[in-house]
Amino acid sequence: MNFAKRRKAMGYSQEQFAHALGVDRTTVGRWERRETQPTPEQRPKIAQLLRLDLSELDALLTPLRADLPESAASLMSSPRGSVGIIDDMIRREFLRLLAVTGALTALDTQTAEAVAESADRSSIDDFHIMNRHLWQVYQLARSKRSVTAVVQDQLVALNDTLKSGPSRYADSLCTVVGDLFQLAGELAFDANRYTDAAASYTLAASASAQARSFDLWACALLRHAYVDMYARRYAEAAETLEVARRIAVR
Repeated sequence: MNFAKRRKAMGYSQEQFAHALGVDRTTVGRWERRETQPTPEQRPKIAQLLRLDLSELDALLTPLRADLPESAASLMSSPRGSVGIIDDMIRREFLRLLAVTGALTALDTQTAEAVAESADRSSIDDFHIMNRHLWQVYQLARSKRSVTAVVQDQLVALNDTLKSGPSRYADSLCTVVGDLFQLAGELAFDANRYTDAAASYTLAASASAQARSFDLWACALLRHAYVDMYARRYAEAAETLEVARRIAVR
């Protein structure tokens, strides 16, 4: 079922739905034609009217375009309907990389006392520098999604380092991962994919906790609380914020 069919199933005309949201009817039409997307502030009310949770609403709102890696560039000439499929493919790969990196980070930390070394101090510093650069690019970018491919490349590089064996700099690697996962969460949040954002922030908090990087850990929980706020889960957000406060004090 698409957005328009769900609206009709709930008994709303475009005019009635627009009035309930305080927007123009043409705005609803653009959403249904996938020319534009509702803002994060509008989505909780839309989900309420359509009797959906936010993740179900996300499924109805396939993005108009995807920022494709080079390997998928040839598919740009495909029919417009295939773009959503490509976007889902890229999203799944991005989430897979997050999960793999999180698992490898945990394994690396557990064996950090081993003599073998997979990364020297200079390579760890390079990761930190690249992370800082990515945050700067993200803040300046008009299209936040344009940063996705570069963040994915950084995840691949981290995976390669972690797969090569345990490192004596495991804590530093966990800090890099925790920071990068937060950026991945911001990208998901900006794309209105709140479930993906929450998963990224959870991984960020876990990696930061392993590194005993308390400020980064608290920041990940703070960002997670925003997801609960947009879902109107105020009690859960307050609980998360209280834990973040205690960690920050620590």
